[in-house]
Amino acid sequence: MSKYWDKKMEIQNFKQGESESLYDAWEIFTLILKRCPNHELTEKKYLQIFTEGLTHNIRMFLDALAGGSLKNKTNHEVQELIESMAQNEYRADAKKKKRRVYGVSDTTSILANQAATNKKIEALTKEF
Repeated sequence: MSKYWDKKMEIQNFKQGESESLYDAWEIFTLILKRCPNHELTEKKYLQIFTEGLTHNIRMFLDALAGGSLKNKTNHEVQELIESMAQNEYRADAKKKKRRVYGVSDTTSILANQAATNKKIEALTKEF
C-alpha cells in the first residue's frame, strides 16, 4: 500500500523543472500517471495538478493559447492544447538541434579556410 501512496503523492506534487520544456514535463507527468494506473484522479483533477505544476511562463502561454484562461475550456480541449503546444515545442527544438549539428560557426569556418590556404602555400613552397 505504501508504494501506491508514494506514486499518488508523486502525481499530486508534480512540478516542472525550471529548465524543463513543456514537452518533457508532459512526458514525465504522463509516465508518472501510467506508473500509478489506479490513481483515482479524474481527468479534470490530473490536468489541474499538471497545469498548476508548470512554470509561470508556460501557464501564461497556455492561457493565451486558450484565449484567456484554461479554466474556460473542457478537459479534452485543455489536454489538446497541452499536447499541441508540447509537440510544437518539440519540433522547434529538433530543428534547432539539427541546425546545430550541421551548422558551423563563422570562426570555425574562417579557421578552416585559413588552414586550407596554409596547406596550399606549404605545398607550393615545397615545389620551389
